[in-house]
Amino acid sequence: MSSSTIEEIEFPDFKEIMEKCREKMIEKYPEYKNSWQDEGLPLSWWKKRLKKEIKEIFDAKSVDKFVDEIPDAINILAMLYSNAVKKCHKCGKSITQWDSLNGEIVCRECYLG
Repeated sequence: MSSSTIEEIEFPDFKEIMEKCREKMIEKYPEYKNSWQDEGLPLSWWKKRLKKEIKEIFDAKSVDKFVDEIPDAINILAMLYSNAVKKCHKCGKSITQWDSLNGEIVCRECYLG
């Protein structure tokens, strides 16, 4: 296949989306702080929270409200992603639920062991 027949990939405006997501995080910081980082939240909590955010998007009564709710869902996914790629300081496993031991992120198994 020649390069002239390959379509160029169109990406969403990630710069604008990221800015909206940052604005939402700043807006909600006084209420939530950085609790998404240091609480041992199970995947069931993340699933429930994401479902709530998605519901708010589709329950919106106006286009402005619809658009305003989307960054909240993106932020939940970004927080979950950031937590999921963390590694246990002791064993190196990827962790989604963790604790702090001597100031280092460790998985529950290593924390309890």
